[in-house]
Amino acid sequence: MARYTCLLTVNLLLSQFFTQLKAYLKNNNFETLLSKPECLVARETPGTVPFAKLVTIEVLADSTHLTENGLTAIELVAKNEELPLQSNNHCHQVFEQLSQVLSQFASQANQADTTDPESLASPKGQRQKLDPQPLAKLIPGNSKLPAQNLSNLDSGKNKKRTELPPQNQSFYSKTAPPVSPTNLPSPMPAKTETEVLSIKPVETTEIDPTQPKSENQAVSAKDSPTNQASKQPSSNLEELRRKRAESVANLEKLRQRRAESIANLEKIRRRRELAELQQKSANHSANPLDQAQSK
Repeated sequence: MARYTCLLTVNLLLSQFFTQLKAYLKNNNFETLLSKPECLVARETPGTVPFAKLVTIEVLADSTHLTENGLTAIELVAKNEELPLQSNNHCHQVFEQLSQVLSQFASQANQADTTDPESLASPKGQRQKLDPQPLAKLIPGNSKLPAQNLSNLDSGKNKKRTELPPQNQSFYSKTAPPVSPTNLPSPMPAKTETEVLSIKPVETTEIDPTQPKSENQAVSAKDSPTNQASKQPSSNLEELRRKRAESVANLEKLRQRRAESIANLEKIRRRRELAELQQKSANHSANPLDQAQSK
């Protein structure tokens, strides 16, 4: 059995990738046996080549490496019943043609070298770069607040004030450069202390502290939709392979039965010929008078 496998990285969405692949296979005498969002199984149309040379194509998309930009890991498998030691066999020719077509899709993915490695782990695992400018405005330096903000704070509109701990000027002087009068930001509308100090809470996922860290990670990994989606195409492929093996075994049994029936028919034919010869010889020896008259 000849089998060829290769791995590619395609910079396309799965829907666009499988649409283009189906169109190519249809134009090259392939029929689709199984089509799902993450896998495709196709086989050459019977009649174009002998039965033993019919090539089966399996294209699997690794959903664990699926990102929002469409960067996907693709596995291509081509196989048939030919001997793998034959040079330049039909399966190898089909595999080379299909790998060249897929490499055209993968040529764009080689330019994406600045992709974060953690973004390939999950669809939402890309890091977002924050703009440090709004944060720098909230960090107090050695300069004083604008007079407009001080006047609004002392105007008596806010009767309740929150006491803040004393600022560590040495810490801010090391981390932030001194602000010159020319670099001061433009005066902004006055805000009360309650507006400045109101911060929206960040939603976090609570983890049971009674369980070890490794168990929590294992539970989250088992329940993730990407793992469930990756198990589904593998189970379907295993079922197809099992059915194909059963069909091959049934064909072999039919061939054996046909050979046995042909051998039985040959034995029956020989017995009939032998019986006819014996009957003729018996009739000839049973009538000696007829033989004498004929002489």
